[in-house]
Amino acid sequence: PDGTCISDTDCPIAKRCLSGVCADRPLPYDAGLCYQCLAACDCRQGAVCDSSGYCKADDLDFGDGSTRALEPRRFVQSGATGTGASPSSPAGSLSTALAAASAGDLIAMRAGDSHSISAPLAINSSRVAIAGGYRTCAPNRWVRDPGQRATVSSATGGVFTLTGTVLSPIESVALLNLDLFSTDSTCTNRFVVDARLAPMLRLGGIRMSLAFGCGSPFE
Repeated sequence: PDGTCISDTDCPIAKRCLSGVCADRPLPYDAGLCYQCLAACDCRQGAVCDSSGYCKADDLDFGDGSTRALEPRRFVQSGATGTGASPSSPAGSLSTALAAASAGDLIAMRAGDSHSISAPLAINSSRVAIAGGYRTCAPNRWVRDPGQRATVSSATGGVFTLTGTVLSPIESVALLNLDLFSTDSTCTNRFVVDARLAPMLRLGGIRMSLAFGCGSPFE
């Protein structure tokens, strides 16, 4: 009511949270459509600026009639030292964010960042999403740019493993807007994402590269 805010959700739909104050969106609303946008930061967190120039809900379609809203809960930025629990305190490593993530959490990775890991990262909870391409629009606002990515590269083995069981599968995990590289050229570790009993795994905007043939590059 007093116009102050911590996040976009504290503001009326016509405003965004900028530096703790609800501020008007930069472009108008088109009746019957949505708010106009020229770039990701013109939209509220949890929305994307689509190719038609409108802010649309950042929903993920799993192809079976179900959708999921992509609202970040964990934040990762190269070189950061925070807890990862908010845009203003991002974690410096993806492994830290994954360890803290619960079922249903979305881990946001900043656009253009690169992260190196020494071994594959295990995704052990259902409905976890990891998405790159987030723009830092304000200290408290990250908005996904579908045209941008983040990079994760592994020197030993692949990048991600998902290992469910018959009684406890790892369901509906999503990996979005990521470049994934495995530089391990040994003959026993030729994978990028190893998913077993992980139904409804959703990959979108993913590029993978691995060392193939025990030293020969394959992309």
